[in-house]
Amino acid sequence: MKTFKPTDRFAISLTLPDGETDKGIKAFIYTLDGVNVTPIINGNQFIPLVHVANGLYMNTGTNFTMPVGNYVVQAIVYNNVNYDTLDVDYGATDDDVVVTSEGANLEQVILDIRDTLKMLIGTDIEVEFNAQDDTLLDVEITAN
Repeated sequence: MKTFKPTDRFAISLTLPDGETDKGIKAFIYTLDGVNVTPIINGNQFIPLVHVANGLYMNTGTNFTMPVGNYVVQAIVYNNVNYDTLDVDYGATDDDVVVTSEGANLEQVILDIRDTLKMLIGTDIEVEFNAQDDTLLDVEITAN
């Protein structure tokens, strides 16, 4: 089981035991009730896993986060990167994932959000906040 915080990049990986490097792999995220909550990426509701090295596939080009909750990530292997046909040599794999805010420091969460915004909009951002007893009271974000 993998554990993430709500501000963590949701990293998905799958290693094919035979080291195959030319497969297409789609990953899907489901709630424990079986509801598909996979984000739409480039117009598709699946997460492409690309080959990195020695049969290891990862979602290297997709950055997203997920809200607090329990999830199942299912990866399905296809015979090629065009996802033409399911590869019968590999079954679908399921991996349990938990996104939890437990142990998350509120100030650090806000700073992580600031850093993500800075990366997305490409400008410096000031964040002022008032926090008391892990309860967010007020946040002001200003672009410099």
